[in-house]
This record gives sequence, C-alpha cells and structure tokens, in this order.
Amino acid sequence: MRRIADLAPHIAIAGLAALLLACGGSNTNTQERPATSPPTVTEEERRAARADEVRREREAFLDELRNVRADIDRRLAEANKDLEDTKLSKEMRKEKEEWRDDLTKQRKDVDQAIDDVQRSTDDTWDDVKARARKTADDVGAWFKKQAERIDQRTKADADKDGH
Repeated sequence: MRRIADLAPHIAIAGLAALLLACGGSNTNTQERPATSPPTVTEEERRAARADEVRREREAFLDELRNVRADIDRRLAEANKDLEDTKLSKEMRKEKEEWRDDLTKQRKDVDQAIDDVQRSTDDTWDDVKARARKTADDVGAWFKKQAERIDQRTKADADKDGH
C-alpha cells in the first residue's frame, strides 16, 4: 500500500488542474465576454479639459514672462545706478542711456505680453500664446545680441558661447 506522502505530488497536481478549470482556465470564458468600449467624453468634459489646459499654459507663460520682466528690472536698476556716476565720459553716458532706453522698450513689450496673457480667454488663448511666445523669443534674442555686442567690444567671451 502506498503511503499518503508518496501521493502528495499527484494530489497537488490534480488539485491545481481542478482549480484552473474552476477559475476559467479555458479560453471559452474570455471569448464570451463582451468587449468594453472606451468611455465617451462629453462636450462639457472636453471644454473643461481645454479650460484646464489653457489655465496651466497661461500660468506657465506668466511665470516665464514675469521672470524676464524681473531680469529687465534688475538690469534697468543697474543702468540707472551707473548713470548716477557723475564721472562717466560723454560717450559712456550716451551708451548707458541707450541701454536704459532699450531696456525700457523691452520691459514695455513684456508688460504688454503679460497683460495680454492675463486678459486672454479660452477662445483667444492660441493667438495670445503665439504673440507672447514671439515677445519672449524676441527679448531673449535681444539679450543675446547685447551680450555678443559686449563680447566684441571687450574682446571677451562673458557668455562663454565661443564668440
């Protein structure tokens, strides 16, 4: 007579087979289940998602433009402080005044972009975003051009761009 310990592996395999059959181990059960379709999105949900997307983009643009504005303000303060120096040569004073005037124009453009972004609606956002991006790119290009001008004049490469 066989001992129960000798039959244990066979009992385990038989139990596993019974469990698989009971739990739907065959493919027939999965084929009988109806396919679930993706949930439909209502127009209201679509508008809410668009409004949320616009809000996030608007906040990101405002952060970027405000950072640019802060940089311009810092540079304007430096220019005004430099202009307080009574020992500046006529040529240097003229150059600093031009720099200050250029910075003031850049700040005006950034302020307008900030105002446009703040007053934009979901419907006008795409146009406003394009104009705000152009303004930010133009100001960035202007700063780069100024850095190149300083590099050339001083024969230095302060911005470390190889020029």
